[in-house]
Amino acid sequence: RTGNTVRVGGTSLVYTVVILAALVVVYIFIRNQNIRADLTQTNDFSLTAEARAAFSTLAADPSIPSVRMLAFYGQQQAGRRDQDTLLLEDYQTTSNGKITYEFIDPERSPQLLEQYGVTTPGQIVVAPLNADGTVNTERAELVRLFSQEELSNAALRVMATGNFRALFLNTEGGLSTESTEGDGLSLLKTSLEDLNWTVQDVSIFDISAEQPTVNLQDPAFDGTVLVVAGGEAALSDENLAVITNFVSAGGDLVLMAAPGFTSVAGEGEAEATATATTTLAAAPNMSEFLF
Repeated sequence: RTGNTVRVGGTSLVYTVVILAALVVVYIFIRNQNIRADLTQTNDFSLTAEARAAFSTLAADPSIPSVRMLAFYGQQQAGRRDQDTLLLEDYQTTSNGKITYEFIDPERSPQLLEQYGVTTPGQIVVAPLNADGTVNTERAELVRLFSQEELSNAALRVMATGNFRALFLNTEGGLSTESTEGDGLSLLKTSLEDLNWTVQDVSIFDISAEQPTVNLQDPAFDGTVLVVAGGEAALSDENLAVITNFVSAGGDLVLMAAPGFTSVAGEGEAEATATATTTLAAAPNMSEFLF
């Protein structure tokens, strides 16, 4: 019995050693192949599909400045540093090196803490790089709480170069940039303003008069986006021509459309019936232009 016990115990030990050796080999292979899988529900350690598409596109534009993420992590944040490195490396890889990162020990760089306004370890400064590779401290942004959304928004803001504007066309039955309701555009307006865009509500008269108060081709702006956020009434051919000429000249148009319904009650009917109506986007002249 003792002999059997020794043999069984020895066999188990061999199996354990073999399994551990196999795991080490698999780990080394995965590490060398840079294979990763984020198993968290919220993708805490990898970029979202939207962020990945945005930064891979920006990486190919030579006119956009490179970005450095300065992570102020001390010895007490060693565990967090290992976790957060996965996401920071994803930024760097996805952007093909357009975004890089660097860890800085707060205790050894008190002058940098004061310069960037860092108040606690774990905060990250996102800044564009000058042509000579130095950090542009004037345009640096401080991310106080580590999150992919905050880091991505900060990176997009410091990457943005130029003077851009979004013009929202006021239409009958259209969506409002001032509304905070579910179908309001106040959040979109705030997001654009956070990116340093000029956001303005305009009427069709503002852009179509003989002497328009708003010039769609204003050379003071590097880019203009005209947003037609829905609407129930069709534009006249003359007014539509102003928009189509703007697009033909290289302008950008965002047209929001959805089926329109109106409650109609006939004689003797106890309840109203929903009848589809033609929207601005589905009007014949707009449909012809889009086609």
